[in-house]
Amino acid sequence: MRCKLAIFLPILLPVLAGTAVAQTPPPAPPPPATTGVVDLGLRFTDVSGDAARYQRFRDLGNGGFIDGLSVERRGPNWNLQIGGNQVGRRDQRYWAQYRHSGRLKVTFLFDQVPLLMSDDTRTLYTVESPGVLRIADAVQADVQASASRLAGAVAGLGTFRMESRRKLTRLDVVYRPTRELDLKFSLLNTVREGTMPWGATFGFSNAAEVAAPIDTRTTDVLAGVEWVTANRTFRVTYDGSWFDNHVPALVWDNPWRAVDSATLGSSQGRMALWPDSTLHSITAAGSIRMRARTHLNGGVTIGRGRQNDALLPLTINAQLPQTPLSRPTTEAEVRNLAVNLGLTSRPNSKLWLSARLRYYDSDNRMPAFTDPSYVRLDQLVTTTFTAIATRPLSFTRANIDLDASYTLRPFTALRVGYSRDASDRENRIFERTTEDVVRASLDTTVFGWLTLRGIGERAARTGSGLRPELLARKQPATRHFDIANRDRDRVTALVQAAPWKVIGFSVSASKGVETYNNAEFGAAGFGLRDADTRMMTASVDLLPAEKVAVGIWYAYETYSAFQRSRQATAALFTDARRDWMVNSDERVHTWSVSLDLTNLRDKMDVQVGYDSSRSSATYLYGVVPGSTLAAPMPLPVVRNIVETARAEFSWALSSRVSLGLLYRFDRYRVDDFAMGPATMTRLDMPGSLFLGYLYRPYRANSAWLRLSYRWQ
Repeated sequence: MRCKLAIFLPILLPVLAGTAVAQTPPPAPPPPATTGVVDLGLRFTDVSGDAARYQRFRDLGNGGFIDGLSVERRGPNWNLQIGGNQVGRRDQRYWAQYRHSGRLKVTFLFDQVPLLMSDDTRTLYTVESPGVLRIADAVQADVQASASRLAGAVAGLGTFRMESRRKLTRLDVVYRPTRELDLKFSLLNTVREGTMPWGATFGFSNAAEVAAPIDTRTTDVLAGVEWVTANRTFRVTYDGSWFDNHVPALVWDNPWRAVDSATLGSSQGRMALWPDSTLHSITAAGSIRMRARTHLNGGVTIGRGRQNDALLPLTINAQLPQTPLSRPTTEAEVRNLAVNLGLTSRPNSKLWLSARLRYYDSDNRMPAFTDPSYVRLDQLVTTTFTAIATRPLSFTRANIDLDASYTLRPFTALRVGYSRDASDRENRIFERTTEDVVRASLDTTVFGWLTLRGIGERAARTGSGLRPELLARKQPATRHFDIANRDRDRVTALVQAAPWKVIGFSVSASKGVETYNNAEFGAAGFGLRDADTRMMTASVDLLPAEKVAVGIWYAYETYSAFQRSRQATAALFTDARRDWMVNSDERVHTWSVSLDLTNLRDKMDVQVGYDSSRSSATYLYGVVPGSTLAAPMPLPVVRNIVETARAEFSWALSSRVSLGLLYRFDRYRVDDFAMGPATMTRLDMPGSLFLGYLYRPYRANSAWLRLSYRWQ
């Protein structure tokens, strides 16, 4: 080998040297380029009425702010983008994305979502420590002496803002070492802090509304690997979720009692809030393309959820016996199994077939509690029953979907389908429910501009294995709407037309009827008996000129339902003359109109729009003929009206600078007998103490002045 190299080396060196001299050095990569846009805003908002409801999930306060910011920097084989919206506001949002050589992608997101419930709520309670709410001892003693003195205690209370804030931080990383392989990692952290209205009861006649604390954190992690080729894919992922609540229990003072009593109740209440929990799962999924344009996919997920928080004692009332629990912690565990299989095939140009199987098993393994005593509302110890036992709610669910589509002629297809859903439930009144669904649809296009579609569906759900012992001390004719025998029919029709380029319209209508059948009880079955849903929509899109676009949309929806029940004590348990029923009916009208004028004189764009939603709901109560109940009082109609008008003008002052002016008008009108100011006229109502959170109207005008600047 050395001899051969020695012979050819004097010949190769000049050639290699000449080649090296003749080669042109590669051009230097271009310098990174930076582009961006920033929107500077100045906003003025005037609100009359419920300002908190107007803002609810947003921050529309006065003053200057950065409405939007986006910066992009490009290199020869990489790209970086960063941006933000509503910078510095309660609803601020920031994001960033980095890409490199088509192999690495990193995405970051921070999103802050406010929830403003009320800015004029009032309360007697002060926060002693997280989750502990107190009323001054002197106030408790005064109200215990005379309940009528509660009115004086709440008079003159200052207002506070009831709100919470959700902070979401997300990081996604995708790395592609080869064309076929992806490595994925995702981290999502959600923090929620603040307060919310909470019902804290001391019995059926004494209920206090408090501002419950919120301080939770949820951390979700996903890690996976995905292998992709032209005909096959395979994916394995791990999902983990950790939920932490820093306020595990709520303790609050009783406004009507200052000292504990074994017969009159407790001076304070206590209840558990959301417990800490974890959930872990592993998923294996894949797909394969086969002959005859057939595609098979499937996946299996195995998961396990756990919760083992410390249990609260049976009572906080010091005058009642403190009976120990059968175990100190929850020891809750659920194991889940999910299987998904799908097959699609197109054996020829006219026929398309699809089949899907889904199976889910939720196995609740928490040990049952069989404690011999129970404390009702921190007031009454009862051993009426031999044991108070919990019942795990395990269930399995299997679903199969079969669909076929056949092209009858060009642009006309007939589709038919069948579904079967079978569920087995533990400790529900029906051990098994089965629902069969058949459906059919026809799509056709006529004249090239008229599309017609009709869809029909019929479903029947039946329950079997009735367990009457689970209805002990309840009416045997009671049925739970989610598993009760039910027939459902739905039909939808759609017409779309665009006979000319300047006009297009569509009309749709649908109707759904649900009937809950309890044949063994006839018309006397209790619960939801029937429900009827109808909807009609119509829209028109107009292009009367090159720079003009008009859109009009209208929808009408109705929902009606009938329910039946019985008001009876133990002595009148079987008295059908005490039956009562309610017919509910809701109607909603929705309008939307828009006008867009683009690139007008002086490079000006104009957008104008109006949206309106009007709903009215009635609840008509009645009794059976010959009833021994008093005739129900008619309830007022519940009305909600939401209107929004907006106008936006923008001028391109140059290629880099544009000026915008936005105006928005919002109006909300509400008339609700349950939460309206006419009903809840004060904080202290008979046997109740409220926060003053109401459904109230508002009227708002907002104007933005926006300056946009682009650079590169």
